[in-house]
Amino acid sequence: PVDDAGLGEWLAGVMGLQRDNYFLYFGALEPKKNVGRLLEAYLASRVASPLVIVGGRAWRSEGELRLLHQGGTGAAGVRQFDYMPRSWLTALVRGARAVTFPSLYEGFGLPVLEAMQLGTPVLTSTESSLPEVAGDAGLLVNPYDVGAITSALRRLEDDAGLRARMSAAGLVQAGVFAMPHYQSRLQVLYASALARPSA
Repeated sequence: PVDDAGLGEWLAGVMGLQRDNYFLYFGALEPKKNVGRLLEAYLASRVASPLVIVGGRAWRSEGELRLLHQGGTGAAGVRQFDYMPRSWLTALVRGARAVTFPSLYEGFGLPVLEAMQLGTPVLTSTESSLPEVAGDAGLLVNPYDVGAITSALRRLEDDAGLRARMSAAGLVQAGVFAMPHYQSRLQVLYASALARPSA
């Protein structure tokens, strides 16, 4: 594992990246993850920070990644990895300017929670379970609106104060999903079920 003191050096030496100076998407590459619109928004934003994509190709991933394979300067600033060891991915999440996860549908949205647990700002979606997971700590966008994703990327690129507030709020929001809270809610549920008179 890469400790916090050595994170910047590791990112520069192993990944060729600067700490707090790249956006990160990690997860499967399939239509519901909305990577195609994320790529389109990133290229339109013209932000200086690279976009790093970590994820294995899944169902219909070719359409999602079409902008990466058009040649020329179409995918300038984008780096894509099919696989990465878990310890490397965790280091990448910790060092990112923001995690970008504008998914169309999620059962839960674990990448959002994992990023917030590490204090990394999160850009995510107004759809499905994601607003509940991110709470007020995430920067939420309409995932069907490329312009909204573009604007959010620019805000995260330019506003260090916003990123700092999101980082602090994300740590608090992630605590809502910590095991003690889960166990407490589960005990209340069981107590309520056991207290009901039988039919």
